[in-house]
Amino acid sequence: KQSMLDEITSLVEMGGFSSKKEFVNNAISLLRWAMLQRKAGNIIASIDDQERIRELEMPCLTHIAVQEKQQMQREGGVSLEQLDRPPQIKAIGRP
Repeated sequence: KQSMLDEITSLVEMGGFSSKKEFVNNAISLLRWAMLQRKAGNIIASIDDQERIRELEMPCLTHIAVQEKQQMQREGGVSLEQLDRPPQIKAIGRP
């Protein structure tokens, strides 16, 4: 339990949050956004300087994706094989 509190304290400092409450509110907002994005069929990913893409994997996001695929199959008659194709990632412009 103490190590989790130490990690939260470290993250609060790293992020420049004024309190643990502010940190938690931001964490919840980010998770809510990620869950809604996944529900919409989008992936959550980071892109490094060499344009390598790394998808965020979390059990809750996987659960949402599976639920959405099953619902789409029930509603639209789309096969799971069609839904399991990896999403196409479009290149984004660099400033």
